[in-house]
Amino acid sequence: MGKGDRTGGSDEVPEDWDANRATIEELCRQSPNDTCNDCGASGTRWVSVNHGVFVCIRCSGIHRSLGSHITKVKSTNLDKWTVAEIAVMRQIGNARGKELWEARFPRGQRPLKGSESDNVVRSYIVQKYEHKTFADEEWQSTLKRVYKSAGYKAGLKALKAAPASPSTAAPADFYEEAASPSDKKEKRDKSGKKDKKDKKEKKEKKEKSIYGAFGLVTVPTATHDEERSAVLAAFGIETAVDAAAPEVADDSNQVA
Repeated sequence: MGKGDRTGGSDEVPEDWDANRATIEELCRQSPNDTCNDCGASGTRWVSVNHGVFVCIRCSGIHRSLGSHITKVKSTNLDKWTVAEIAVMRQIGNARGKELWEARFPRGQRPLKGSESDNVVRSYIVQKYEHKTFADEEWQSTLKRVYKSAGYKAGLKALKAAPASPSTAAPADFYEEAASPSDKKEKRDKSGKKDKKDKKEKKEKKEKSIYGAFGLVTVPTATHDEERSAVLAAFGIETAVDAAAPEVADDSNQVA
């Protein structure tokens, strides 16, 4: 139906669905609402109403898979919008949404650019909205004020079931968390091979020892043979290489 529908009891203001849809679509076209709040991809026709952010179709699917008790997903052009829901989106939107849901985003962690795998994006969204890993410490009181101001009763009701505070655990690396078992194994294997290689190179760099008449003589690997020959020559002992040299010379004379 169109203009004049009511959302609840007789005391509620009638909703103009067509006008509401036009309003939310206009909000969606405004920057930065036109860029996905989660993965950074351009083009947003979907919304997480209770979080007040605009997202792309891929991220909306991940949001929806978490369940409506975590995130309330709606389409800007396919679903009906109430004045209260629009008020929430107007008060938060993607600009304030970044401040609210990424206030504790780890330094050094690169944000998503839209080219990441579904596993990485899902890991990020789960941490961001389900666990509230990056959320501002006052996110609950902020949402309560916004919901009250907007008259968003469904949001106020949902807040009662939400955790009292964001996760205090150290933010995980959502790239690492999303890696498949085979990827993690490959990373461990590479790390193990590198450790073995380093140990081998370190062992080869150790000095070799020569046992002589006066005990143990330690010399660098690079000059081992030269030093060994010098030590043996000092006692009139020829090495195998030195002893073979005259024979080579004699053979040469015979051929000549």
